[in-house]
Amino acid sequence: MALKTKTDVFGLVGGGWEVSDTSENRSVGYTAEAQGPDGFLVAIDVGGNIQAPQVDYIATSDASLTAVVLGSVNNDIALGSVSITTAAGQAPTMTATGQQIESGGTAGCTCTLGSLSVDHLFHAQDFGLFTVSNGQLT
Repeated sequence: MALKTKTDVFGLVGGGWEVSDTSENRSVGYTAEAQGPDGFLVAIDVGGNIQAPQVDYIATSDASLTAVVLGSVNNDIALGSVSITTAAGQAPTMTATGQQIESGGTAGCTCTLGSLSVDHLFHAQDFGLFTVSNGQLT
């Protein structure tokens, strides 16, 4: 993913949602240091970049989410959270975040979210309450 490229890392575009911003959020995976016989630092190796991307979406019409699976993996990025915000004078927005992970790293550790609809209104909205029962959102 190139810097400042609007990329739908999590596959949530559609149903009234469009990407408004994407952040890679890369960090160093490890730092190794070596000391010489006199105790001074003589070498440093930094590597293993880790991604923790965030994608911001905006509702361009009445929007919906169906069958979103937290923990699902797409291109070695696991979907970790989805949040929707509504406010006065603004179109509804959604933020999805994730973490780079090894293939199969979330096997048996996923949670399927229920369906959700958001009206393309420029004011706060009530979505009701959610509960999690046996790994399923009800």
